Amino acid sequence: VEPALIDLTKSMSASTLQAFIKVRLPSSLPHFFAGLKLGGVVAILGAIVGEFVGANEGLGYLITMAQHNSDVTLLFSVVITLVVLGRSMYALIGWAETHAISWHVTMRARDQRFFTA
Repeated sequence: VEPALIDLTKSMSASTLQAFIKVRLPSSLPHFFAGLKLGGVVAILGAIVGEFVGANEGLGYLITMAQHNSDVTLLFSVVITLVVLGRSMYALIGWAETHAISWHVTMRARDQRFFTA
């Protein structure tokens, strides 16, 4: 956060809570959503790896069993399911980001990229 913005809120007699809500929180949202996008997809990967190691059910277990049984159809169907799940999570977080911080410069740059000839 730019110190000038914090000084501006102080000069307008804003409380600490008002400065947080009006300046600090909106400034942190782009970073929050970037981390959420990465973390959401990596969480799926972590769950699958955990199921590889020590689970008796779940998609990671199905991948392991499909490998041991040489069931290529099951293996690819589970992998495609995981790809769709990860992409859906990424898209859902991207949709929330677009609606939460539509005012941010990164959102305007994305809009210009899609709507220019």
